[in-house]
Amino acid sequence: MNNIVYMCFGDISYKYELIYNLKSLFQFGKLDAQNQIIILCDDRNFFKIRLNSYNNVIIEEVSAELLEVWSGKNKFFFRSKICAIQYVLEKYGGYVLYLDADIIIIENINNFLKNYENKLFMYNTNITIDKELKSTDYYLEHMKEGNRDKDYYNFIVLRKKIYSTLMNNGLKVNEKKYILYKDDTYFNAGCIGIDFIHCNLLEQVLWLCDTLFLQYTYELSEELAFNLVFKENPDFEEINCAKYFFHYSSQDMKISRLLSGYIGKCLSKEDKEDLDKYLKHINIEELSKYNLNYKDINFFVYFLNTLNNKTNNDLTRFKVEEMVKGKSSNYLYKIKNYYKIFSMQEENHRKNV
Repeated sequence: MNNIVYMCFGDISYKYELIYNLKSLFQFGKLDAQNQIIILCDDRNFFKIRLNSYNNVIIEEVSAELLEVWSGKNKFFFRSKICAIQYVLEKYGGYVLYLDADIIIIENINNFLKNYENKLFMYNTNITIDKELKSTDYYLEHMKEGNRDKDYYNFIVLRKKIYSTLMNNGLKVNEKKYILYKDDTYFNAGCIGIDFIHCNLLEQVLWLCDTLFLQYTYELSEELAFNLVFKENPDFEEINCAKYFFHYSSQDMKISRLLSGYIGKCLSKEDKEDLDKYLKHINIEELSKYNLNYKDINFFVYFLNTLNNKTNNDLTRFKVEEMVKGKSSNYLYKIKNYYKIFSMQEENHRKNV
């Protein structure tokens, strides 16, 4: 049995986000009897009302007491991700494909499960530790103090310290030494595949996560722990997850989730108002003209961000090629099409004024 696992706790915006992105999963593959969705949450009724027409969906409400246990003595919430995966494997067996709520499915999920069933993997960022450290150094050198995001600055300084320690000295936990190498690829914990056979690895991840968080109060302790434990296992595979999943960044989170809800035709009243307000601000009229689907969100958000950073005078002189400098030919094709539609709407607007 394949278990597609989601967690959703806290603010109602997270719950709607999961509903929006679940719609993408349902669109790209009807789940058969060998595939089921398991939602671990703090409000079963919210999801039951909105998902009652779908088969093979299990909704479990996790008590506040159990969630506290999963968060551990250090009260680190993201530790609960490790425990949730462990819980599902022990209760349901089979295989777990864990997905964060901010992941949009952009290809047939059944094909993914057939190709990668029982594979041990994480979301491949295609970024090495060395490249990440160089990016950090560049930011620290060039970003003036007055323009720095204080929280982000503190985060990357701490991350650099942890990486340096792991590369130079390693970290010993339960008689096992974990080492980070500069050529290691870093993997994101928003998408994790693991079967019951490898369930014992999760205990190691928990120990390492607790140690990292206790020593550094590092907000990505669970993700780094998954990386250090999984990469040492000979069964770990590097999979091109980006072909099937779009994991949007924190900077683009709001507009990405709104577009996902729009495409899935399930936006809440408040989110619809937010989307309309945002589109009006950057002079996007008749969003339906763009014929968006889930695969387009990554490209369209890039287009919107570029529009948002340009003044009206800039736009009259703006070349599409500049918009996608350094991007793939697919970006160029998509952005040209969006800009053509946008320009036609702008022209029609000027004629009607």
